[in-house]
Amino acid sequence: GICIKLRDINGVIQSLRRLVELDQMGRVQRQVLGMVTQAVITDMPELYEGRSGRSCMRQLLDFYKFATDHTASRPDFWSFYAHLQEAAGDDVGALESRLRQCRVLQARLWDE
Repeated sequence: GICIKLRDINGVIQSLRRLVELDQMGRVQRQVLGMVTQAVITDMPELYEGRSGRSCMRQLLDFYKFATDHTASRPDFWSFYAHLQEAAGDDVGALESRLRQCRVLQARLWDE
């Protein structure tokens, strides 16, 4: 919460990564993922320590790679990862992430 109030995107990403490392994916909120991803994609100005959103692109891409390697069952991880990859110009990666998101959602339907 404090990193969000300070507009410290790097701090938020580090916190999210730590939650994944501790196997606490359930505590990673979709709203926080969306807020951080949008801040980076839209290059939000005047963040913590004078940074802009785009300055966190590599760190956020690395987080999503790490998170999806540790849990492939979160469709929101795949969705936001695809949006970020598209913004970074990685259309092939974005397509692959969207396909994986679809597979996760289809698996849920089969489980019902």
